[in-house]
Amino acid sequence: METIVKNLTDRAKVLFGTRRLPRRERMKKAISILVVLLAATMTTLCGGQSDTLATFDGGSVTQKDVEKNNEQEFYEIRQKEFQIRQQAAFENARERIFEAEAKKQGTTVDKYVEGELARRRGAAVTEDSMKQFYNANKSRINQPYDAVKDRIRQQLINNQEKGARDSLTSELFKKYNFKFNLKEPEAPKLNLVNDGKPFWGKPDAKVVITEFSDFECPYCRQMQGDVQRIKAEYAGKIKWVFRNFPLDFHPQAMPTHIAAACSGKQGKYFEFQTRVFAIPYNGRQLDMSPAQLEGIAQGIGLNMNTYKQCFADKNGQERSEIEADMRYGQKVGVRGTPTIYMNGVLYQQERSYEALKDAIEKLLNS
Repeated sequence: METIVKNLTDRAKVLFGTRRLPRRERMKKAISILVVLLAATMTTLCGGQSDTLATFDGGSVTQKDVEKNNEQEFYEIRQKEFQIRQQAAFENARERIFEAEAKKQGTTVDKYVEGELARRRGAAVTEDSMKQFYNANKSRINQPYDAVKDRIRQQLINNQEKGARDSLTSELFKKYNFKFNLKEPEAPKLNLVNDGKPFWGKPDAKVVITEFSDFECPYCRQMQGDVQRIKAEYAGKIKWVFRNFPLDFHPQAMPTHIAAACSGKQGKYFEFQTRVFAIPYNGRQLDMSPAQLEGIAQGIGLNMNTYKQCFADKNGQERSEIEADMRYGQKVGVRGTPTIYMNGVLYQQERSYEALKDAIEKLLNS
C-alpha cells in the first residue's frame, strides 16, 4: 500500500499540487480528466475492432488491421488511459476519505488535514540540516552553498510536506480498506523474428532478449558494463540477440555496424562489439574512424584482407542488411536506442544490472 500511495501521490503532485486545491480548481482538473476519459470511451464505443476505418477498390482497412500493425502504440494509449483512471480514482477516494475522517473528528477537512500534516512534518528546517543536505549532494549541485541555500530550504520543506501527506494518506487508506479494482492492460507480446542475427547465450533458451542498438549511442554504451555482468552470470540460461539500429544523426554508427557484421562473418562479432563499446571518449568526442575499427579488427585476430574487402562493401550488401534490420525495428515499434524486448515484450524498466537481473529471474521462474 505504501508503494501505491507514494507512486500515485507523486503523480498527484504534478496534476493537483501538494496542497489541497480550492474547489473550483479541483473541479477544473476533474473536468479535464473526464474529457480525456470520455473521448477514450467514445472511441471504444464508436469504433470496435471490426469497424471499417478506410476503404478502397477491392478492399478495406479495419480497426483490427490497424491495431495488429501498431500493437505497441495502442498499448501505450491504453496504458495512459489506465494511469489517468487510476490517478483520478486515487484522488477522488483520498478526498472523500479525508472528508469522512474530518467529519468523525468534528472539524472541517482543511483544519483536519493541516493539523495532521503539522503533527507529521517533524522538526523545522534549520541551517544545520540545510548544510548537511548540501554536503551530501555537493558534487551534484556544483554551486556555492550561499547561491543555493534558499532552494535547499524550499526543497527540504517540500520533502517534509510530501512525506507528511504520504504518511497520512497511507494510514487512512489502510483504515478505510482502500483498494483498486482497475485492471492494468497487458503489454503486447511480439513474435520477433531473430533468425540469423548475432547472439550470445543458449540457443534454445527460455528467455530471449532482443536489443536494438547503435554503437555510437551514449546510452547503449553506458549499459554495456551491466550487460557484460548479465552475460557472465546468465550466458548458459538466456539468449541475448543484438539487432542493428544505427541512428541517422550518428555519422560513425553505420560504418561501425558494417565493421561488426564483417567481424561476425569471421565468427568474432561480440569480440569486436565489446571492444567498440569500450572505446573511451576524448572529452565529448568518440573515435570510431575506419582506422580505429581496423585496429580493433586486427587486435581480435581477423583475416585483414577478408575484413577490408567486406568493410569496403562495394556491392552494398552489408549496408542493405543493416537497413533491413532498421526497417524491421521500426515495424515492431522501435523509436530509439537502446530498445530491449524480453520474450517479445518491450522492456521499460531501468537498464541497470539489478533491474535486468530481476526481470530475467522472473521470466526464468515463470
